[in-house]
Amino acid sequence: MELLLNVLILGISFVALFKGADVFVDAAANIARHLGISELLISLTLVAVATSLPETGVSVIASFSGETAVSASNIVGSVIFNICVAFGIMILFLSFKANKKVIDRDCVAMLVSYLLLFTAVLFGGINWMWGIIFIVAYGVYLYYLYKDVKQDYEHSKNKGSIIRDLVFLVIGAVVIYLGSKYAVASAVYLARVIGVSEWAIGATVLAVGTSLPEFAVSIGALRKGKLMISLGNVIGSNVFDILVALGLSAIVNPILISFNDIIFDIWFMLISGAAVTLFAIHNRSMHTREGIFFVLLYVGYIIHLLGFI
Repeated sequence: MELLLNVLILGISFVALFKGADVFVDAAANIARHLGISELLISLTLVAVATSLPETGVSVIASFSGETAVSASNIVGSVIFNICVAFGIMILFLSFKANKKVIDRDCVAMLVSYLLLFTAVLFGGINWMWGIIFIVAYGVYLYYLYKDVKQDYEHSKNKGSIIRDLVFLVIGAVVIYLGSKYAVASAVYLARVIGVSEWAIGATVLAVGTSLPEFAVSIGALRKGKLMISLGNVIGSNVFDILVALGLSAIVNPILISFNDIIFDIWFMLISGAAVTLFAIHNRSMHTREGIFFVLLYVGYIIHLLGFI
């Protein structure tokens, strides 16, 4: 009976996730129009921060509890999932053509955040000084976004109340959060029933579970034809996860981990991020072929985590 109940909860949770994402995406697009800025900019900031709250919460709480390795592994796993699965599935179904600003500003910011994490871990971990550097780096990124907001500003053409859209944004975010929470709880229960190890559950279900908001919003935006919200959410979330979530976690409690312990994950993260940038620079267009590449890349990562290779 309990098994069937958890299967039912898992199904309802996924329905809630994607229904909440629909409401969230519509509200975010309306707010962008109210403010007179592009959907890409609103997704790189407001949408990305909102969908990254689960990773941030898990990482900061883990640091308070002294489980600093969980902070790093959760963020790295989530970042890889965002690129390989959320972005990979997005371009499986819809051709993506990168504009110069996305490559020069956002892809570069993502790679810089990856390299900062790589360097910090290479020198023994992320202490409070690295945490401050991460936060400052995110502030610099916001400064460049702010400059572009001023350049892209247009008088609002959206009718209706911005308060109403903000309320729907919050409602959508709450529904996404609850859907993610119960989906993860049910998935963990089902994984234990079929005999998956605790380590494997943490390395896969936790990272994927905290990334469900980004995934749901990106797919929801894709379904509504709002490609820029989908793209901005993925890139913005990855930058925020590393620079802010890990930065705050390190300030709370130094994340002192051995480079050898997560060398595979770090290299995998760098490869996936570099692949997105190189594909975009090469012809600024990504199609089904590249989507299949990223999804298969993630399958290989999971197979490695589970110890099959």
